[in-house]
Amino acid sequence: GVVLSHSTLGFQTAWVNYKFELNILFNNVFFESIYGYAIESTYDNVYIKVDNSSFRHNIGCIYVDSHIDVRNSTFEENGEQPLIDVYNIHPSLCNIVDSVSFVRNAGFILSLSELDVKNSIFDSNIREGGNSNTALIIGISKRIRVFNTNFSNNITDGELIFGDEIFIERCRLENNNCKYSLVESSSDLFVNQSYIYNCVGN
Repeated sequence: GVVLSHSTLGFQTAWVNYKFELNILFNNVFFESIYGYAIESTYDNVYIKVDNSSFRHNIGCIYVDSHIDVRNSTFEENGEQPLIDVYNIHPSLCNIVDSVSFVRNAGFILSLSELDVKNSIFDSNIREGGNSNTALIIGISKRIRVFNTNFSNNITDGELIFGDEIFIERCRLENNNCKYSLVESSSDLFVNQSYIYNCVGN
């Protein structure tokens, strides 16, 4: 694999005006101790896919203005900046997080477009800050769907999941401590076939 470590900058898309869609795949890449974002793209027609990769000890991990698809990867002991930040609204696209492990991080996932999180693990993450943006997963104005995912031993000054319309199915929430609710939705909340045990939340 490829190792990128101890740098002030990670991978950034070039400052050019892409006239066509550009797909970029990061496969088997190890990002460690990056002082900015490990991956940063500020163009809405650049699509980022990450597979079988690792993010460790970075200040921030992924920032995109387009679409993200992250699979079979790990995020461990990263800083307070977003782990995954999708800062653009695409009505027809859904961001994907599939089979990803988030362990002992201080950061969070933010999506302005639809987000699917499935087959993943959130364990021993700590989100501090004292406002509503201290959830582990934040969705703004779009649907969040979480399937077959485990949340355990997490501590937040907000919620585990905060968003507009939230679907939770076949998930396990155990030993989490949230200052506010475990899950807070401003619209519809659906929970199906899920297990919740020994969690603290108002």
